[in-house]
Amino acid sequence: AAALGARIDAAQSAGAGRQARRMELDNERRRYECEAESNARQIEQLRAKSAEVDQELEECKAVLVNFQQLTVDKMKLNDDIGEKTTQLQKVREDLVARELRGSMASKLPTFGVCSKLLVPGFTPLRSSLPGAEASSWLLWRLRQALAVGEISGLELLLAEDTTGDGRLSPDELAGALERINLPGACSAAVEQLFGDLNDEMVVNGRVSALDLVLALPLQRRPPAPAAHTLGDALEALVWACRRFQKTEGEIRRRLVGWIDNGSTVFGSEAQRLFCGELSLDSELADTLGRGIELLREGLLAELPSWHVPQENSRISLLLRLLRDIALHRDVLAKRLDSPGISLEAFVGICSELGPSWTRRDLEDVAFMAETSPERAVPFAPPVVDGARLVRASELDGYEAEFPDACSAPFGALEALHEAIRGKSRVTFAPAEVVVAPAVAIAEAAVPAPVAAPIAALSAVPVVPAEATATAAAVEAVSAAVAAAAPPAPSAASAPGEEADAEGDDASEASYEDDAIEEDFDDESEDGEGDEAHEEAADENEDEN
Repeated sequence: AAALGARIDAAQSAGAGRQARRMELDNERRRYECEAESNARQIEQLRAKSAEVDQELEECKAVLVNFQQLTVDKMKLNDDIGEKTTQLQKVREDLVARELRGSMASKLPTFGVCSKLLVPGFTPLRSSLPGAEASSWLLWRLRQALAVGEISGLELLLAEDTTGDGRLSPDELAGALERINLPGACSAAVEQLFGDLNDEMVVNGRVSALDLVLALPLQRRPPAPAAHTLGDALEALVWACRRFQKTEGEIRRRLVGWIDNGSTVFGSEAQRLFCGELSLDSELADTLGRGIELLREGLLAELPSWHVPQENSRISLLLRLLRDIALHRDVLAKRLDSPGISLEAFVGICSELGPSWTRRDLEDVAFMAETSPERAVPFAPPVVDGARLVRASELDGYEAEFPDACSAPFGALEALHEAIRGKSRVTFAPAEVVVAPAVAIAEAAVPAPVAAPIAALSAVPVVPAEATATAAAVEAVSAAVAAAAPPAPSAASAPGEEADAEGDDASEASYEDDAIEEDFDDESEDGEGDEAHEEAADENEDEN
């Protein structure tokens, strides 16, 4: 009975638990039903909203089509307005021309033209006078100002004619020149001009406006700087611009601005730009200022082109050169290890690295590795600190020698570090070419005995230390070295010289073959199987 009672109690407890669980499930069912109804309402609302959005989208598309049509109509109207404006401008110009011809027709009979203007070789100034150069400059500037500003010289001068006889006094001419802000057009300069003009042009202390305008093209241009002097000044300007990171476009825009402004004082502008911003000396600035004022667009045509690379490009070039120096340290370290190497010598040495190094790239690197840039002549080629480059191509040398240029791309810096650690180094016979540092040498082609082994060995696939050499690889390297050797001497050579040349070639080839075969033998001894060889070959391909 007790067991039966216990079982009854247990059954009642289980029934109560099931009843509570059923109530919980009913509550969850009702909650899910409420949520389903809410979701259904939201779906209906979203569908309605979607329909509204689709309707608005169609309306926007219609508006957009109308807007495109309005844009086309606007462009047509702009074209019509431009055409009408051109026609109106032409009508106005014709009206002004007719009025000017009518006014000139009424004034021309009051004065004549000097007959000397028709004589071949006539010039308005008496060139025999010692002080006529200032008057020559004044007439030249007046002619250029009228041409640049598209100003009628006759109209300008007649506007200052107070007597109406077509002749001007010195004060009246000075007033006309001041209206166009002509440089150097002071009263004293105009008085000097009247004294330097030919007697046929000045009558009773007054000059004919018509004669003066017609005589402007007859006056010879003031003497320009000599061609070699101007060429040296332009070369100095290019070096200064490259040193101070002034782009060619910036300089040309400023020079064009000077030329297009008839009131430009070329001397002051030249001193401000060339001396103040580019640190050229006063003599070079005066030469350039005179050349621009006299030759104008002709000097811009003679101005050499130059390139100013971005900072990242300069750093990448520097890292690439340091990597090549590290790869060919056995040849280049001794030749570059000098604190003062002239630019020509530096370019000659680094040109042996192959055609991928252009002269412009090497010059950009030379500016970064310049010896004492604070004491360098701003308008002269840089003197390269080769020892600094050699130190920078060593382990942790780049960060120490070029602390301001350490923000380099990771890939370029990693390639430099791998080259320094010797993973990609190429071994070849050192070239016996001695270049004196800090001495300017003539630019010449790299000798074949030096350039050929370097170029050929640079093209040979580099086998890392972990790779296992094979006989085929040794034969390929030997063939590349043999192909890069200099040609055999001609039959006209002396027997002794021919024998010496053959001996030198044989010794160099033997040295290269022995060195390469030793490297392959060492690599074969240290090899770790085909799997290691394949991994090393993949790494070598990535490095290349």
